[in-house]
Amino acid sequence: MAEQDTMLVPKEPCDTLCEPDGDFEVKCVKCQYPIDAEDVSARKVGKQGPTCKSCHNVQTMLTKQLDHMPMEWDIMKPAEHVKFFQQCAQLKDEHGTLKYKHVRATLAQTLLTKEVSKVRRGALGEFHPLQHWINLGHSKEDVEEKAEKMVHPTVGTVTYRVDVFSISMEKIREEVEETLLSCSRDVKRKHAPAEAKAAAKKRAKGALPPPPPLPLTDEQVQEKQFLQSMVIDSDSDCEMIVPGKRPKSDKAAEKAAERAAARDVEKAHREISKLVPRALAVIRPMESRVARLVDSTGQDKLDLLPQCTSNLITEKRELLKKWLKACCDVTATFQSTDQKASWEMVPFADLKEVSTEMKACADAAKAVAEAKKALNPPKPKPAPKNKS
Repeated sequence: MAEQDTMLVPKEPCDTLCEPDGDFEVKCVKCQYPIDAEDVSARKVGKQGPTCKSCHNVQTMLTKQLDHMPMEWDIMKPAEHVKFFQQCAQLKDEHGTLKYKHVRATLAQTLLTKEVSKVRRGALGEFHPLQHWINLGHSKEDVEEKAEKMVHPTVGTVTYRVDVFSISMEKIREEVEETLLSCSRDVKRKHAPAEAKAAAKKRAKGALPPPPPLPLTDEQVQEKQFLQSMVIDSDSDCEMIVPGKRPKSDKAAEKAAERAAARDVEKAHREISKLVPRALAVIRPMESRVARLVDSTGQDKLDLLPQCTSNLITEKRELLKKWLKACCDVTATFQSTDQKASWEMVPFADLKEVSTEMKACADAAKAVAEAKKALNPPKPKPAPKNKS
């Protein structure tokens, strides 16, 4: 008898599936580009899955050069991370080499795009009647000339939307550069001992000049300042002069104080220019929500609500109007060249205080909505008629 080929078929399906030995597509978890399965050296398997050579090199560069990734990177969407690694994969030169300066520029552009989109979302408000913007401090002529117009579909009146915030691309780019510099400074300090040892070896061979003198410690600086300001109490009322140092005159001291005050004003202006736009992005929608709720309820129904609830929502509305007007006044200083924002103009200290107050406003609005339902209970549904 001729031999017959037989094939064993299990009665039950297997619990596990085996990968085929043939060609199958493996994608990089970072850039989503396929990896050549035959090139084993190109597959760097990490905690999340296989990674291609390009993304592995990019991640290694960022780990070595940055002590930690910027906070904006952590809140980005996965699709934006994939786009970043795809852009880095296209930065190789003709020799297939990827340089850190190109990766850093791509990271800066990614953060810049993210920051610009966030600023634009926070800048645009809602459509309101002209009197609403006049009450917030805007002039009638500016609103009618510069604001976007729309006819209300129900009432039929003209409403306006005012862009109360504008910021230059240069300013956002400077903030992104400051963020990247703050992330990379810790790395320089971390590698300072190794770099110092390498420089000492080169200096011993005569390849480098001698190092500059070490900076003074805090104690040495305090002692030096004490000696410069020390005065001898004697009959002649002599003043001890440190050799090589001339005492500052009153005019020089006044100029130094003026420069220090100017630096403080500039620093406060920069901090406020970062704080107010982010706060404005959450204050404006909450103010509109509370205003709509109070207007739709009416003063007659507010008087029927519990006194604590009515007083609370009225207080929160006044607070939101005050904060919104203050933010609008502060943002006006950003466009002025001769006026700087100060902390006296800002009614809150940080974003944590704003977040806490917005949560309290949301709770007050929820309490009003529940109290309105209690005043107007739903009508019971009529019982179904029995069919004869």
